[in-house]
Amino acid sequence: ARTMLDPRLCEPIDLAPLTLQEGDANAGMLEGAGRCYPVIGGIPFLVPDPAGYMASHRDAILAWLVEGGIATPGCVELVRRLCDEVRGAAAASFADDWTAAEGGAKVAPFASGIDGPLGSGLRDLLGSLGDPRDVLVEAVDDAWHVVEVGPGAGLLAERLADRDLLLVDVSPRALTVARERAPNAALAVMEAEMLALAPESVDAIVAANVVDLLAHPLGFIERAAQALAPRGVLVMTTPDPWPWEERRDGAEELLSHVGLELTRFDDGLPWFREHGPRELQLYLAQLVVGTKPR
Repeated sequence: ARTMLDPRLCEPIDLAPLTLQEGDANAGMLEGAGRCYPVIGGIPFLVPDPAGYMASHRDAILAWLVEGGIATPGCVELVRRLCDEVRGAAAASFADDWTAAEGGAKVAPFASGIDGPLGSGLRDLLGSLGDPRDVLVEAVDDAWHVVEVGPGAGLLAERLADRDLLLVDVSPRALTVARERAPNAALAVMEAEMLALAPESVDAIVAANVVDLLAHPLGFIERAAQALAPRGVLVMTTPDPWPWEERRDGAEELLSHVGLELTRFDDGLPWFREHGPRELQLYLAQLVVGTKPR
């Protein structure tokens, strides 16, 4: 029987070209250099241990398929087949992170939301702070092949939707929610620390408030650096910049370790999240931009 493996103990995902081995683009298996990865609901799951991932997230995956109206017999059968390869996997849910307002939920009848009278104070505050995503779009500049890691409900993806955009998350539900705002974006389930991206294949990788959530952020930064083409940029924000101990020289040293140059470091970036007409969550984030030399 197979067991869940720590991805850091697995062989890295082979970056050889993947081809459809069986099934179709909605429910099938991709193969590359002897390794196989499932496609469920039209999304490839490029994780180090696909069967283990499926076994742990089985109920969450089936719920996502039903919610999206994509629980075809082929998808359900492929999930079952993969789960049958694993015994004793602990159940896990998706750690999706967005507020109802960010997800586009309708305001309850008894409230008028931030656009109503009660929200006037918050509107004034938001206007004075500006949109923190403006800074990320500015840092991405004119990059064409862009990967966003951890898109949440797609508020930044919407701003990048006119590019060749790939959205990456460990949760397929997050990806389908984000694509509502970026309908032409490609989607892939990946772990941030094990990005399955070909070397020097993208112009920009953006991770808004993601690195502080990772157990091994250096693994993500290393993979991102490998995937960037010359002059490509890695753009990160975080309200808890512990990987570089909140210091500019710490960020510079960390990026240098993976072959990137620190080209921008901003502190005190206001980052807000709307929860309702009377509640606004505010962080002060750091922005770090690393550029790959020519």
